[in-house]
Amino acid sequence: MFKRVLLIVATSLITACTPGIDGLVHDKSLTLESLQQGGISIAGLGAKSGVLNQGHQDTYSELLRQALEDDLKGIAIVSENELLHAIRREDHALIVEEFSRRGTLSAININRLKNKLNTRYVALTQIDSNTVKNERSNQLESIDRNGKVLRPASTTSKSTRTVYARLYLFDLRSGKRVWGGSIHLSRNSSRSYGHDNTAVNLIRGISALSSGMDSAYPYPQAPSEGELLNSIFSAFAENLGKLK
Repeated sequence: MFKRVLLIVATSLITACTPGIDGLVHDKSLTLESLQQGGISIAGLGAKSGVLNQGHQDTYSELLRQALEDDLKGIAIVSENELLHAIRREDHALIVEEFSRRGTLSAININRLKNKLNTRYVALTQIDSNTVKNERSNQLESIDRNGKVLRPASTTSKSTRTVYARLYLFDLRSGKRVWGGSIHLSRNSSRSYGHDNTAVNLIRGISALSSGMDSAYPYPQAPSEGELLNSIFSAFAENLGKLK
């Protein structure tokens, strides 16, 4: 059995640019001025069964509220918790369920919100997928013509989380979906394990350990779903803040 040395521990790759919105919908009736005058209520955050940690959904809704408040200065933002004091929980569940299933709202659900809220706009979010992919790659030892090791042999284990989310704004006056789309984001963590033996031994060792790679080269914990959702919500808010 060959030895291994942990070289790099769990590095998350983060890009600085703001993700764009796929399939952007923007009705011309929605302007920065109309947002400032009308305000936004967060009407719900839905997800398919098993996609999110259900115990954290209230926390994620608060992440959305904070992201909107940070980028939309001067615009009233009503949290989902505050909204639940204005409408019945049964009605709220029907609204979130319909949006999750259809991506839009019926006139009945628009009126449920319109009759209870003081804001003109409501935001609804759907988390469509939240997946983790594990991969490994091997790098052979590199030596120069004099036998000096330029780069040691190594095995890298990587865990990548990808989240797809949709967010739309509805105008309670017109009943129309006036802004929104989808964003997907991936981030990864990796660990590299160096080997203090030759390339030939590395290949033999990997073959010998083929049934126990997970214990020999464990995957790091993937970036959390909350970390990615925070970035996605911030991207939605930043794009919304570009309205004129």
